[in-house]
Amino acid sequence: MNFRVLLAMALAAAVAEAAPAKRFTLEQVMSAPSPSSLTAAPKGGAIAWVLDQQGARNIWVAEAPAYKGRGLTNYRADDGQEIDQITWTPDGRSLIFVRGGDFEMHRDNPNPASLPQGVEQDIWIIPLAGGSPRKLAEGNSPAISPKGDRLAFLNKGEVWSIRLDENAQPEQMFHAKGQADELRWSPDGSRLAFSTNRSDHAFIAVYNVDQPSLTYLNRASTATPTRSGPPTAGKSHSCVPPPPPAPSLSARFAPPSPGPFISPMPPREKAASFGAPPEAPAAPSTK
Repeated sequence: MNFRVLLAMALAAAVAEAAPAKRFTLEQVMSAPSPSSLTAAPKGGAIAWVLDQQGARNIWVAEAPAYKGRGLTNYRADDGQEIDQITWTPDGRSLIFVRGGDFEMHRDNPNPASLPQGVEQDIWIIPLAGGSPRKLAEGNSPAISPKGDRLAFLNKGEVWSIRLDENAQPEQMFHAKGQADELRWSPDGSRLAFSTNRSDHAFIAVYNVDQPSLTYLNRASTATPTRSGPPTAGKSHSCVPPPPPAPSLSARFAPPSPGPFISPMPPREKAASFGAPPEAPAAPSTK
């Protein structure tokens, strides 16, 4: 009896060794789904993210309480067109996103699939309930007003806007020198802050939407160059400071306060004027 058990165990081990091991291919590894850009809706508890499946990038959503994921867009081609900068409308009923373009270096729009019609970097909107996405404008960095009625965005370094109505057309919000970036709305939607880079210096500016005007809040200029050692005879010394980074607007507007919303930089105070020192008392007479 023991001999039969041992023989069965030996045969089972031999079969296990002869069976080919399960392996995965490089193609399977490269085509594994890759999620990114997870963002939560301001109302309703829904979440959205970008899912890359075999090179086709789409927006997926999940809603409370089940949070069962479902695809919201239906792009099927592996054409190298990325999706990023997902933004919810304030009511949480629609999603705004950017498709195409270079999100990191901001260079020419990549077209790895050599699409003959060319590619653009466009801003789209799609309802959370589903349906076809609707193109709003060419551009990037969408910033929706807290009122939910207007979208500010960038197009070639300029600030543009468009209303979210069905037949609305984009228009340039204002003209300003430099390359704009980092759009931020005030809590009441009456003003828009942004940074503007002018090569060797940069500003933070605020645009008044209700009473069109621009206010510049600061100037970030290059540091004063200094020599690292004594000058050497016969050699010229030139100090070229590196260009400064644009002032950051990573902090959003503070909540409204009783005081003014924002005030420009105060003018430089005049230096205090001092009169002549008082005359010293006369020395006592020695007579």
